[in-house]
Amino acid sequence: MSSSLVGQTWTGATNSSWGTSTNWSPNAIPGNWASRGAIVYLDDTPGADQTITVGYDRQLSELQMTSSYDYTLNSGELKFNYNDKTLSFNGTGDLTINANVVFTGGGDGYIDADGSGILYLNGNVAGQSSTTVNFIGSGETVINGDVSGGTEVTLSGTGTNTFNGSFGGGTTINVDGGTNIIASSIGGGADISVNVSSGSLSVEGDIGGGADIDVSQGQLALSGTVGSGAGIVIESGGTLLLEDGADLSGGGSNVELNGGTLAVTADEVSVYSLTLSADSTIDLMDDEDADIYFGNITGDSVVNIVNYDSTEQLTYNVGGSTIDVPTQIFFDGVPATVINGNQIVPSASPIPEPATYLTGALLVLLVGAWQGYGRYQAIKCVER
Repeated sequence: MSSSLVGQTWTGATNSSWGTSTNWSPNAIPGNWASRGAIVYLDDTPGADQTITVGYDRQLSELQMTSSYDYTLNSGELKFNYNDKTLSFNGTGDLTINANVVFTGGGDGYIDADGSGILYLNGNVAGQSSTTVNFIGSGETVINGDVSGGTEVTLSGTGTNTFNGSFGGGTTINVDGGTNIIASSIGGGADISVNVSSGSLSVEGDIGGGADIDVSQGQLALSGTVGSGAGIVIESGGTLLLEDGADLSGGGSNVELNGGTLAVTADEVSVYSLTLSADSTIDLMDDEDADIYFGNITGDSVVNIVNYDSTEQLTYNVGGSTIDVPTQIFFDGVPATVINGNQIVPSASPIPEPATYLTGALLVLLVGAWQGYGRYQAIKCVER
């Protein structure tokens, strides 16, 4: 990111107020009406940890923190609405912002965390006027404030982003990389897309009704309730992991397996409906406690169930389903059947893997050799 604007460096020579011109070099207050679109540098110049009172709405182009000392910014608002719109963190000390961070003016804004310290955003984060907030970089960012409703967020890079605050309704979340955790709730009408070659998104809180979720590559893990009317599509290369606490039983919601994998470790989880749009996989992760109930199963494609620990882990609503179980559901390649009215189980023991055949053959040979040796010893005794 580059800009032609002249930057101002915090010195803290006079006091802790952003609004004191003699705290900056050169002497001027960055981001006020006279210096809109300023570039701010927070570095080692003061020679100690710093606490700065922002005080007002500061309109910036960039803020760059490269210090080995800790910086804390309190109150007010940092508004990135000019040129590069970048909050850059590349320090070994921590940067804690107890002020709202707003990106506006359209286009893209960036939170670029590459430092070995931690970037803490304790105020609210917002993208206004169709401005996308991009989390990039390889470092660690902890967002304790809320993400305002209607904000579009793109999570990329290789770093870790942890959201402890909630996402407002109508937010758009694009996951293109990194390790991303949303520990709180996401409001209704959210649009969530996971498309990562390496990385993941874990949503530990609830997701409001009407969410539109697409997992085209990478993993989305859920451990909360997904509201009514949600649509989740799992494409080839994508995995939806349902963990303890997950609940997809909301009326009108649907999981569409379109070549991807539905993985389950939850002790009990309900899915309102399942659509088989392309040959796909259900992975029970060798977890004997994993149990899943499907309200309805429809579609014309095939699903193969792998890594199951027992034959009592899948049940479904027969009356609301249109599938033919023996020709569409398999356990490690073995056709399924229905018992007890609604329980899907293998119709026969699964075919052993080649390694199992080899092990069995070796055992037969060893037993035969031992028996032959015993007969040989017996004959020798008789001859004597």
